[in-house]
Amino acid sequence: MTTHTHTPTSAGALFDQRINRWGRLTIGLGLLISLAGPIYLFTVEGLFPGWAVIGTSLFAITTIFAVNWIVEPATYFPMLGVAGTYQAWLVGNISNKLLPAAITAQVATDAKPGTRKAELVSIAAISGAVIIHVTSLVLFVAVLGTWIVSILPERVEIAFGYILPAILGAVLVQLLMALRDWFTTGIALLLGGLVVFGLLALVPGAAAFALPIVVVGTVTAAILRGRAKHRRASTDSSQ
Repeated sequence: MTTHTHTPTSAGALFDQRINRWGRLTIGLGLLISLAGPIYLFTVEGLFPGWAVIGTSLFAITTIFAVNWIVEPATYFPMLGVAGTYQAWLVGNISNKLLPAAITAQVATDAKPGTRKAELVSIAAISGAVIIHVTSLVLFVAVLGTWIVSILPERVEIAFGYILPAILGAVLVQLLMALRDWFTTGIALLLGGLVVFGLLALVPGAAAFALPIVVVGTVTAAILRGRAKHRRASTDSSQ
């Protein structure tokens, strides 16, 4: 009888291989399911608007969101990992639900983003967030939603507008304290301020490009700083 053992490296490679296989399958099925409604309307109900309308709509959407299709996965991947990225894009509500859950769990478990431990923690956090979200959605929205809204005081309803900023602000502080990269943090805050209070004030229509500008600018600054530090370290060691 023979037994097979996996080294950490081979086990990690096998994990990634299986995650990629099942991730692509589930994402593909999700895409087909999301298109099932329009396909039904186009083919069965005869509500096809014409290729010109579809092409125009697709072009408009691509113009606004194409940059985010590249920037957002690259931005979230270090914190979510391979499996977490598949989960997040299938579930949705990444920035306001899944990413905060993953970062909070990583901070609580002292898992540095980009490591295997952080990826596994991210998987558990996202799974927990989805279970809680679906359960609360069914109970407090589908079953009790109308009744709860009818009895809420007006001052409580006003507070709803502050929920998302409160969550993102707390997660931002947690992330900053965990990474402690003050240079990159300063660059990100500086670029964010310039974009929000400068660019968008002058060109309000550029809102779709705000996130890509800040992300690409911050990443570029961090890479250049890393290369400069590496060159200085090489120079010092050669002297």
